[in-house]
Amino acid sequence: MAPQKIVTQLFSSKLYLPDTIEFICKPLYQDKSFLHHLYIEKGLTIEQIAAKIVSSKNAVRDGLLKFDIPIRENKPPRFGEKKVKGEVKNKLSEKRIIEAIVDMRKKGMGLRMIANMLTKMKVPTAKGGKKWYPEVIKRVLMRKGNYLGSHTEISDVKLKIQHTKSNGIEMDR
Repeated sequence: MAPQKIVTQLFSSKLYLPDTIEFICKPLYQDKSFLHHLYIEKGLTIEQIAAKIVSSKNAVRDGLLKFDIPIRENKPPRFGEKKVKGEVKNKLSEKRIIEAIVDMRKKGMGLRMIANMLTKMKVPTAKGGKKWYPEVIKRVLMRKGNYLGSHTEISDVKLKIQHTKSNGIEMDR
């Protein structure tokens, strides 16, 4: 029978034609090979995959966890670092600030004093803020291994300053 005749018979006879067609398939975030291909092989982020398959990031993340696909940590770069094409590099302007913080601390300045000085000098924070806080200074120093911050060490610095003052030499803090 010719194809044209079959089509004519289908539309002329009283056959039931469904107005919707159901596809029985699972969502793409439940397909292990699909997720592995996009996330591991192509290196797409969870957000990019979710946008591509019109799904939520949580659904994609749950799918990755379900199939034991290791989730990459997507942490923002720390103060003194920047990401260039996915690779963490040094940010020279912030590295100079870190060096200045370390230098001030080694000279005996307290965390609050360093924070106040950076604020007064209008040195921008990592996110472009105007005010520095002692806790931020402490985190920068701890990350660099230059904290020098136990109570004993701080009191030793104070004693040295007081001793210097008693000898007639004034010392700036």
